[in-house]
Amino acid sequence: MAEKLIRDLIPAAMIARRETRRPVRTAEPAEMEELLLAKVMEEAREIQTAPDAASLILEIADLIEVLYALAEQYDYMPEDVGAVRQAKAATHGRFKFGFVMTVD
Repeated sequence: MAEKLIRDLIPAAMIARRETRRPVRTAEPAEMEELLLAKVMEEAREIQTAPDAASLILEIADLIEVLYALAEQYDYMPEDVGAVRQAKAATHGRFKFGFVMTVD
């Protein structure tokens, strides 16, 4: 049976709503990076297929949450990611202008 990483409050919410509960386990620390990377891909696909702006912003927030969790696996905090993001924007820019480069 396939597995995927879920948010921390989902199991309790399922119980509270009396939904049929699927088996849930706690991931081993050694598998968290792999699970988070799979979740990044899942959330990116959901961004690609978001049907409207309201859905898109929810999926973007989900992806950011997963990226922060991945950073925390390496002892980086959201503030650290933000600082590096700002520094890189200062030296390399952002994606505001939409420049596209040909690659081999």
